[in-house]
Amino acid sequence: NMKKTLIVYASKTGVTRDVALYIQEHIEGSVLFDAAKEQEVDLSLYDQVIIGTPIYISQVLKGVKSFVDTYKAQLLTKELYLYTCGADENHEPRFFLDPIYGEELCTHAKSIIYAGTELRYKKMKFFPKLIMKMIAKKDHLDPDILFEHVDVLIHEALKA
Repeated sequence: NMKKTLIVYASKTGVTRDVALYIQEHIEGSVLFDAAKEQEVDLSLYDQVIIGTPIYISQVLKGVKSFVDTYKAQLLTKELYLYTCGADENHEPRFFLDPIYGEELCTHAKSIIYAGTELRYKKMKFFPKLIMKMIAKKDHLDPDILFEHVDVLIHEALKA
């Protein structure tokens, strides 16, 4: 697979970044782009784009949203793969992504997966931590990164 792959992500507690790094390890020559820190990228250099975001109170992170808004027209010409991380696994990722990325972009994506999460309390601010601890206790959450889901996305990208 000599396709050029860009992996775009933003991360709050490092989970979405860890998934991005895992994908990068498995797709030779792929390039990481932290949408929270970096502003511009030349998308014409890439055949495939993988975009990952945590879902946080039903929203994607700001950096990822502005990346998608800025490059939407070009993304519709690329092989596109999307993943979400977060504690809400009760919904298909599209439930959150359609209203934010737009139905057209989500339909264009070859694969959309939910990649799970981990509760990294040390990295959370006070109130999100408080809320997460309450939810985790109530719902008996002990979530993991779902590498088997991520492997499906990697497999799709490699055979494309």
